[in-house]
Amino acid sequence: MNRKTSHAGSHQENLAQALGVMAAAALLTATTGALAQNEPTPGASEPHAYNWQLERTEGPCKSYSSAVAGKEYVAAKAVCDVPARIEVVGTILHDIAGFPSWMADCKETKVLKVEDDEKDTIVFWLHQHIPILRDRDMVLRSTVTVDYAKNLNLIEARSTEDIQYDSGKKLFRMPSFYAQYRLEWIDREHTRVTYLIDPDLGPGLPTGISNMNIRKIPLRSMQGMIKVAADKKYVEAAKTSKYARWVEEALKQGFLK
Repeated sequence: MNRKTSHAGSHQENLAQALGVMAAAALLTATTGALAQNEPTPGASEPHAYNWQLERTEGPCKSYSSAVAGKEYVAAKAVCDVPARIEVVGTILHDIAGFPSWMADCKETKVLKVEDDEKDTIVFWLHQHIPILRDRDMVLRSTVTVDYAKNLNLIEARSTEDIQYDSGKKLFRMPSFYAQYRLEWIDREHTRVTYLIDPDLGPGLPTGISNMNIRKIPLRSMQGMIKVAADKKYVEAAKTSKYARWVEEALKQGFLK
């Protein structure tokens, strides 16, 4: 994925690549030191000046929504403390084909182009089920921004028209879609994950029903991720992944504690 690195050194670059895994939509921040409450991290980079309102708390997760200036659709996010190593979460996010098994209303995905395997820059197609209404789809490009001075690593996915793709299905292409994943280091066995979406479903839809559905997606997706994080498939794959090696190196160098 595309990176902007403010801290020099090959170890830092390797860590950025390790944690820079995304597919459908995404954001990752590795911080040093445990955080006590799963509240949004102050000063985290987001594309708009959202006014987040707490919607609900369920177990280790909190769900938020916000109006978006100039748009009829809301943005939503969920913040969850996941009982899994950061490299396990990274492995899950790297498995684009596996998204339908845990991501809310994700029916199908297809990798269209791997632009940079080392940096995990990926263009992919995603089919999103919309209850009651016509299903949507989107073509997304994932990127990563790294700023070690701010302990900030963002995985973002934005709509792109660089690659044209027609699934042959009767789907409505979303005018725009934006997503972030952020991973925060709590300790060796726990990771705080924030999943944010800011979609434009297109004109002519009932706003109330649409926004109600948008509000549910991040929380349901994170609850799905928590379940698959215990899956032996991901736990074992993470042990021998490049992400695990780079995280261990980051621990040795003191970037993570």
